[in-house]
Amino acid sequence: MAESNNSHSQDAQHVSSGNINAADELSRTLQTQQYVIELQTALEREIGMRESAQRALQLKKQQWEESLDDLRTHFERSSATQANSLNLLRERERELDQQLSACNEQLAAVLCSTSWRLTAPLRVLARIFPVGLRSKIGNIFRSHS
Repeated sequence: MAESNNSHSQDAQHVSSGNINAADELSRTLQTQQYVIELQTALEREIGMRESAQRALQLKKQQWEESLDDLRTHFERSSATQANSLNLLRERERELDQQLSACNEQLAAVLCSTSWRLTAPLRVLARIFPVGLRSKIGNIFRSHS
């Protein structure tokens, strides 16, 4: 009987330790599942944040591309305006060069004219007189004309 009690005691201990091991294993399984759930939640939160950041970056990229297109359009318009202005300035320069050439030809014609050469001594004499006297002489000639 002592053996029978001893055997029952061992069986009870074995069952009891089996229950403890099963409870420990169940507890570990529950902890692992809870940890997995926490990791999944954190991962979903991280994915959501990354997707939100990605959408924000795509929106920013789109805004920058639109700004770049606006700047490119403005630059092209500005370049066209400047090119037109440059063409107008070049045309005006040609006109002024033609006028200058005409004036130079006219001056050369005057300087080579007979009347200019004949009046040269008068111009030399006129420079000899002081300015005040020259203006009086000029007034006298104007009043007689």
